[in-house]
Amino acid sequence: MLSSEVIEHMPADVQPLAKQILESRIRAEGRGDVIATPLNSIGQRSFVPAALSCYDRYARTYDALLYGEIAEL
Repeated sequence: MLSSEVIEHMPADVQPLAKQILESRIRAEGRGDVIATPLNSIGQRSFVPAALSCYDRYARTYDALLYGEIAEL
């Protein structure tokens, strides 16, 4: 999952685009256009367990994020 911590470890030349993508995702989550990964029992976002149980959620969210947000960058 893309996060500020992950972006810090990316090469400097891709960090600006990664930040734009992260900001787009956060805005889309706030509007309800994409579904955020839920918190697990210890309060962390854990992609793999959520994706295994809710794969259709990620398919819809991927399309909305890619075509509704990232394609415009």
